[in-house]
Amino acid sequence: MLGCIFSFFTASAQDYYQGPQPPKNKSYKDDQPSINISGFSIALSLGAAIPFKSFSSTNVKNSFWDFNSSDSTKLQGFAKPGTNINVTASYLFPNSMGIRLMIGSNSNPFDISTFTSTVGVPFTSTDAFHTREYLIGPYISFSQGPKLKFEADAMIGLVTANYPSVAFSIVDTTETFSFNAGKSFGYSFGGAVKYSITEQLDIAINASYTQASMTYPGWTDTFTAPGYYPYVRQHTSDITNMPMGILKITAGIVFNFK
Repeated sequence: MLGCIFSFFTASAQDYYQGPQPPKNKSYKDDQPSINISGFSIALSLGAAIPFKSFSSTNVKNSFWDFNSSDSTKLQGFAKPGTNINVTASYLFPNSMGIRLMIGSNSNPFDISTFTSTVGVPFTSTDAFHTREYLIGPYISFSQGPKLKFEADAMIGLVTANYPSVAFSIVDTTETFSFNAGKSFGYSFGGAVKYSITEQLDIAINASYTQASMTYPGWTDTFTAPGYYPYVRQHTSDITNMPMGILKITAGIVFNFK
């Protein structure tokens, strides 16, 4: 009888007592912080780039190209309407305000025929203006119903632009004017209307205006003639400038990350 009772208590202790349990295996994902990308979007737009200020001016009086007056540091652009393409990355906070980064490229033809007739010398050129914009700044977004959104932004940053090389020939000698690449602080104001196709995809119509005072650090005067090496005169300390304005009207698509 005593053996039976002892066996009973021994079995009961084994049934109800459990030793320390090994920890459960945690997956690698459990240790990683979650990343919320809701509110992030990327847009691609294409459209027109319309020049303003000295960038589009054809008045050479008292400018660098006025050979009948004293030397001037002011350039006139003779730029014609061209094209703009830009990519923006935006993050919208819950309070309808966000931050935006824009990288844009403008291409504007150089009006060489008007330049030649205005300056009075038969110049030639095969170049065009190529402007780059690297801007960042805040923006706001307002919804008008479930599909329609309005946005406005204000950005600042770096603007770069070339100035097309021009050349003219007298008998067998050609003189070419070449400018070093220009850069400037710039700012931009813009707005957009967006229509949602799906939660992840919008179409947008945009309008923005960028302004900068482009500075060109030096230029080169090159003479070439048959049978002779080019004769180059460097004007490294002669800085020229050109106030620039560009109105961009574009349309594009927006990818939203939900």
